[in-house]
Amino acid sequence: MKRVIAILVVAAGLLVVAPVAAQAAPTFPYPVLRRGGESGPNVLILQHLLRGQRDMWVKAIPADGVYGKRTEEFVKAYQGLVGLPQDGVAGAHTWTRLIADNTLRPGDRGEEVRAVQWGLVKNGHLIREQVDGAFGTNTERELRRFQRFTGTSIDGIVGVQTWRALITWGNND
Repeated sequence: MKRVIAILVVAAGLLVVAPVAAQAAPTFPYPVLRRGGESGPNVLILQHLLRGQRDMWVKAIPADGVYGKRTEEFVKAYQGLVGLPQDGVAGAHTWTRLIADNTLRPGDRGEEVRAVQWGLVKNGHLIREQVDGAFGTNTERELRRFQRFTGTSIDGIVGVQTWRALITWGNND
């Protein structure tokens, strides 16, 4: 549903009301991550999202920010579970499936919250030492600041729009 904002213009003594569609937050393409040199915050986000998919994957998938053999193996395994081609490349389809139906709210805990926190680190809203897997007041406050900055809904909730911004905005160094 598009929001409409009315703009009032006074011209030659006439009041004119014209509807203008609210601007959506700009979106960028998902990063394409693959084995062979990929490293950084987006790999950490990917690793934590994968670790959150299955309890047994938490200890099996490294959360080291390096797209190595183990990460590739688990990307392929995940792709197979959700019916995607098992190429081991984390591209748009893999990212989209990982974040679908993965809404997070204050009070949540776990690997997916760590993924959010790494997205906030990547975008300068948290520091590494604040990544603890708990969606507390600090994470909520910084998420709202990030949402305001990116033009996404400022609700303190991580839905698809905010996930996409966390993954696609900012620096991947």
